Amino acid sequence: MSDELAKNYEIFEINDPAYRFLVLRRFCHSSSQQWESITAELNQKNYKGWVLLDNLFKGGNTSFRYVRQYFDKTFSGPAFKVDIDRSHPYRQMISAYLKEHNYVVGTSLTDADIEAIIAGETI
Repeated sequence: MSDELAKNYEIFEINDPAYRFLVLRRFCHSSSQQWESITAELNQKNYKGWVLLDNLFKGGNTSFRYVRQYFDKTFSGPAFKVDIDRSHPYRQMISAYLKEHNYVVGTSLTDADIEAIIAGETI
């Protein structure tokens, strides 16, 4: 298995005033292993603060897709829902990333969402 497939998530540095990082959890065979890897990578960056999490592949393209959670050596406290409009640059970035790397075919996304990403649309 390639390192990229084994990683199963991506951390984007977005430098938003509220969040420095956006984490996209792509797919997950072991959620605990995925969280350990994400935690280790954020610790390597010596990060402490809020992280924006995109749970597209965990819960679908729903109103609960984005949450924020505090990180200080580990994720702590509750995750808070964040409303991010479909036209927001973060959603455009994620959709373009998924299209570029062909990460949607064979996933749990709806056919409509898969087709939209393949067509270059933002979901």
